[in-house]
Amino acid sequence: MLYHRLKILWQLKFNPDQLFHRINQLEWYRMALLDWAHTLPIKHGMSLLEVGCATGVLSQQLAETASVTGLDRSATMIERARRNNRDNDIRFGIGDIMALPFADRQFDCTLAASVINIVADPQRSLREMRRVTVSKGCVSVLVPDASMTNRKVHSLIATLGLTGFPREALLTWHRLAPKVSTDDLYTWFANAGLGRPRIRSHLQGMLVSVTGRTG
Repeated sequence: MLYHRLKILWQLKFNPDQLFHRINQLEWYRMALLDWAHTLPIKHGMSLLEVGCATGVLSQQLAETASVTGLDRSATMIERARRNNRDNDIRFGIGDIMALPFADRQFDCTLAASVINIVADPQRSLREMRRVTVSKGCVSVLVPDASMTNRKVHSLIATLGLTGFPREALLTWHRLAPKVSTDDLYTWFANAGLGRPRIRSHLQGMLVSVTGRTG
């Protein structure tokens, strides 16, 4: 356990892209992404934007139904995403959620997992997501829930039978990831013009998703 913990901390300090690449491959994180995706109002042929796509794990799943564009500010992540999806018709590019490099009302649905909880201005990020989404379109985010506790995390570890790196990655993520309350999420969505959002819990309360509609 100590070896895995030290390796995670080393990667966080010196090679965060490699760490997040590995976390994106872990089953517990993939489960959460897919659970979130299944709650979204996605229909065949829609155009989707995934902001913070990392290595393209979710984009690959979404591409089975929709036309997907994946965006990440890390060139390393985008390189990995393109390499992992050579056989899939997904467009990947480098860009920042604070200033999305797309025209207004371009996508039917815009998504971001574990992004608005780490940016300096979450409301600006949501306004950008709203800007590039069509009228009556979908904007949805997935973030660590402020109600996440040590007890919940260890209960999840026991339920999933996690050991080794998957276990230590989850514990480290719990300790270090910025968490968001549902009250803040409601406020941010309302201020971004995404009123009456729908909130759902995922991964035994570790994560929360919020989905709103543009006007």
